[in-house]
Amino acid sequence: MNHDLCRECLRKVKRFGGRPFRAEDVEKALDLRAGYVRNLLSELKRKGWLSSTPDLADARRTIYRLDLAAAGEINFNRLRKS
Repeated sequence: MNHDLCRECLRKVKRFGGRPFRAEDVEKALDLRAGYVRNLLSELKRKGWLSSTPDLADARRTIYRLDLAAAGEINFNRLRKS
């Protein structure tokens, strides 16, 4: 995933703030397909901008949480480069 696309993904997920959410929440809120959301969340997690834990209510699902400090670092670095 290129940097611009990853930044766009992050912007979309920032809607959830620091609140926990599931992949299904992203699909519904942003009207995106499941496969795209899985890729988006995997990339954000790989970059350290997203943490995940198993959903205790349903072991088949995962609970995600955006690391707001790490996500904010993108904006800071972009401003610094200008």
